[in-house]
Amino acid sequence: MIVDSKYAFVGDLAMKIPPLSFSYEPIIAENLKQVYSSWQKIIDYGVEEIYPSHGKIFNIKLLSKILNKRKGKEK
Repeated sequence: MIVDSKYAFVGDLAMKIPPLSFSYEPIIAENLKQVYSSWQKIIDYGVEEIYPSHGKIFNIKLLSKILNKRKGKEK
């Protein structure tokens, strides 16, 4: 759910719970490509802050950074 075009409540789509997930990826995901695709949609929407079900609130820039690194590995 996106609120005021700035805040995304993402459930388990992303999380920040060291030491279980340093990469912000869900601990359990059947399809990481779909997770990354969903992250990109949230980024494209212009969201600024992520509110995960597990862990602290974090800035969207962290997901952007992870996706940019992944894109570099895929080339």
